[in-house]
Amino acid sequence: MNSIIRHNNPKISNEMTEPENTVENPFKEFLRLKKELMKERAGLVERIQQINTVLNAQEFYYSKTANIKFRPQHKVQTPRNTMTLKAAVIMITRRRPLTKEEILVELEEVGYEFATPKPMNSLNTTLYAKGVFKNENGRFSPTESTLEEYYP
Repeated sequence: MNSIIRHNNPKISNEMTEPENTVENPFKEFLRLKKELMKERAGLVERIQQINTVLNAQEFYYSKTANIKFRPQHKVQTPRNTMTLKAAVIMITRRRPLTKEEILVELEEVGYEFATPKPMNSLNTTLYAKGVFKNENGRFSPTESTLEEYYP
């Protein structure tokens, strides 16, 4: 299908020219191009998977000097509790004052999960927050204002 194109424009010479891209069968050309694109896409997908593997394995950040530094990524499964630690301790201690150890046992019984291996540290932070709990001889109970806030 070699066709010759003649120009009728006087500014363009009337030399006989052939089109640069002659295609014998447009469908075959389409299939060839599609095959090339599919091959290229497969290579890109593989490269993206490699990049994702590296990024998931390491967390990186940029320092002030623009050097890339890497640190291991820590994926800690955070427990999904239905209430805050403060609310759970108030619920447990509103009936009667309890010691820290008793509160910790009660928290475990109601199903409260800690994200830390040392839950007593988290409990101490909550118990010794100013104005939330009163400590009478090592037994903790919520203050009146705390009870009014949580149980009006």
